[in-house]
Amino acid sequence: MSFLKDLYDGEIRPCEEIPHSDEFKAAQSALSKAAKELDEALTAEQKELFGAYKDRFFDCVHLSYAHAYEMGFLHGAKLINEIPKPDRLPETE
Repeated sequence: MSFLKDLYDGEIRPCEEIPHSDEFKAAQSALSKAAKELDEALTAEQKELFGAYKDRFFDCVHLSYAHAYEMGFLHGAKLINEIPKPDRLPETE
């Protein structure tokens, strides 16, 4: 199967891939700890307000990631055009 077919068929989901570095794991752990502390400190009303804020924040993050992914493809296509034809890899199926 080709990369594009897998991508089209939904077999490849870059937005669901997360880094597996120690740096990311540490940042994720620190975020979880801070979220727990914040949750314990907020009143019920504040939790509801903060929940609404987080929903809008994650909407923005999702749109930003989708745009960055799209731009990555566009930049890749532009990069390919910059490579002189003799230096390109041979075409494959």
